[in-house]
Amino acid sequence: SQLRATLEALASQFPTIDFRKTLTVKLRDRAYDLLEKRLGFKLVRKPSSIENCGRGIFVEKGRIPPRTVVSLYPGTIYNPWDSILLQSIGNQFILRCRDGVIVDGNDVRLSRRVHRSCCYRDLAPAVSDLTWLEENPFNFLNMGQYVNNEPGQRLHNVQYVDFDIYKWPVRLRKFLPYAVYSPHRDLPLRVVVLVSVREIVDGEELFSAYVSK
Repeated sequence: SQLRATLEALASQFPTIDFRKTLTVKLRDRAYDLLEKRLGFKLVRKPSSIENCGRGIFVEKGRIPPRTVVSLYPGTIYNPWDSILLQSIGNQFILRCRDGVIVDGNDVRLSRRVHRSCCYRDLAPAVSDLTWLEENPFNFLNMGQYVNNEPGQRLHNVQYVDFDIYKWPVRLRKFLPYAVYSPHRDLPLRVVVLVSVREIVDGEELFSAYVSK
């Protein structure tokens, strides 16, 4: 898959990276250069083109062909039987999949504390890229929670797609921005990506219809 190939490239160039440590600007820039050369585009987070809509995600360089994995929606994964009441109050970063699985992509307050707690419980950063919680993450793909809803009907250029992965090796798994609230060894890991529905060019903001398929 496109995603796995990208993670393989990161694992090849950064086999010993430790997400417990503060990453240098030089290291992050190396990762961005690798991703841009491989993917043909770069993403940046900045004020949305929609008035009073906070920040959004833009294509800063290059172009994105249709049916391309553009970004990942990071966060804490809750199964349908998990309680998420407190974390969900006033939380605009809750993404609910059609089967009831929830991804909490909020990077502040209680959601942030819960995510970090789950990661270290599971021996992160060996199994998770925690830098999506920071202003400048190691991987610019891991900012999908800041993609805004389309400003008008049929104006979206990306679509959420969720799927499960089974028994990926730790050397790849650690580059994914996920922690599971109540993990079970027999359950796969839910991953949510954003896929382009048309060509997206330099300078465009990403917009989604907010429908998980």
